[in-house]
Amino acid sequence: MSGSTSTTSDTIESCQVVMDLTIHRIDLIRYMLSRDFTAVCATLQHSAMPVPLDDNIHVIAEMGDGVAGVISSERFCPVPGDLTEFYGTEGSLHLIEEATTVSSPTPLAVFVNRRFDDLPADIRAAWYPRSKPRRMSGGGFDGWIALSPPRNDPYATQIEVFADLISGRKPRLPSASGLDGLRANEFVLASHMSMIERRWVDLPLSPKSEWIVPSFE
Repeated sequence: MSGSTSTTSDTIESCQVVMDLTIHRIDLIRYMLSRDFTAVCATLQHSAMPVPLDDNIHVIAEMGDGVAGVISSERFCPVPGDLTEFYGTEGSLHLIEEATTVSSPTPLAVFVNRRFDDLPADIRAAWYPRSKPRRMSGGGFDGWIALSPPRNDPYATQIEVFADLISGRKPRLPSASGLDGLRANEFVLASHMSMIERRWVDLPLSPKSEWIVPSFE
């Protein structure tokens, strides 16, 4: 797995990149893989933003059973980036949450190491043959499928699910729990600890762990 996020903002509350950007990647990876992180090793730096807080982070993370990956986020690049990738023995998944770029032009791309006829019908229906010059043969299924799912407003969806919960209705979409929030904040704290103490940090943390933040003064 790998995830990268970048965006720009000059406000003080937006400079701490791990709490503002990286934490969404943490939630997404936990949701997609249905498992928790077991250890992290991180470096946080202040490189360019006017406020002396972390404006870029690089994390190596483990999730047990051989599942591992990297996460990086930054604040200062003028070109926003947003890409999450999962790699497995049968293929890969590449997705974008916010905006496409020249280097990542497809919101959702999937590679599958299977015969086309063995794929689910809705996946087969989403595949378009790749055009090639007439002098070249081919155009058949090469394992890649590019998808453009509807882009819904995530904030509106969040409010709708919240309204469902407080009104006693069953949420129309899976909702995050208090434990999800705890696990995400544990990841952030473990990243801080890893940076300050220069070591791998195992998860979950001890309930007695104190909140610490790296200093860039």
